[in-house]
Amino acid sequence: MKDQLQAWLRAESAPPSPSPLLSHAFRLHRAAYARAMSDVLSSGTSFDSITLSPAEATYVRRLGICEERYPAHYCYANARQLVLSTRRLTYHVGFAVRTVHSFPTQHAWASLNGKVIDPTWNIYGVFAGHTAYHGVAVSRAQLGCHELVTLQNLRAPSR
Repeated sequence: MKDQLQAWLRAESAPPSPSPLLSHAFRLHRAAYARAMSDVLSSGTSFDSITLSPAEATYVRRLGICEERYPAHYCYANARQLVLSTRRLTYHVGFAVRTVHSFPTQHAWASLNGKVIDPTWNIYGVFAGHTAYHGVAVSRAQLGCHELVTLQNLRAPSR
């Protein structure tokens, strides 16, 4: 599924074709979106959701992840809140695809030891093996600011 997600990102990151039917504003928006996808594809990392080890699962359970605390449709806020609650997690922003929703979507998640912890879609590895992710890690300094870090306002990683 990782390969399918990367292929979709490559196809979607191509510049939009000039078409008289598309408005100028739409072409500008599509070009900016394509640049964001291209940046994520070139500097991002792919993850498959995999089952946590018993020690990792115990650690994540102690963080108190539950649907009431991390509601659906708030992935950026959910991942930020989770990552800022502990030093062991890393925040990622990019794209994810679930087999039950075969169209990739912008998404944010956390990782622990290179394994996805997704408080919005994937509580305790319920969907392990059924979700693929591709995104960039966001530094704690950038995450600590008051705004949510999304693809639209992600500052380019320093190289």
